[in-house]
Amino acid sequence: MPPLIRYEIRITSGEHAGCYLGAYAGGGLVRNPETRDNPDVTARGKRYSLLATERGHTMFGDNDEVRHIITDLQSQGYNAELIDTHDPNADTFENRLVKAVGFYLRPDAGTTMVIDLNGKILQKATPDDIKKWNDTRSRMMEDEKPK
Repeated sequence: MPPLIRYEIRITSGEHAGCYLGAYAGGGLVRNPETRDNPDVTARGKRYSLLATERGHTMFGDNDEVRHIITDLQSQGYNAELIDTHDPNADTFENRLVKAVGFYLRPDAGTTMVIDLNGKILQKATPDDIKKWNDTRSRMMEDEKPK
């Protein structure tokens, strides 16, 4: 069974504190200033970009490899943390979105269900629920764009 994908890696010190580890975006015309202006790093033989927001970040499995990535980053002078995206108290975009909207949306057998903050299924999502989720998500993504 493959490891559960659940971690983000965020730099916690120095000039790039708050940046997330994301897919390498170099090599060619890069329009996004955050990938142009932040350095690339190599960990476990793979190149990554440092991203100012969670958008575009890489999710990592729950295995030893992710801990080796942290060690490789530390050897390059970056302190970093693992963010458990399954922890409801973790500071993730998804958790901030859920708190702003007041519920989760979860696909379930061809439909979308509204789940309360305690994980209880409340109802089948209405078009208004989905619109509220998508509008809030879009607004939050816009607010988090690098200026």
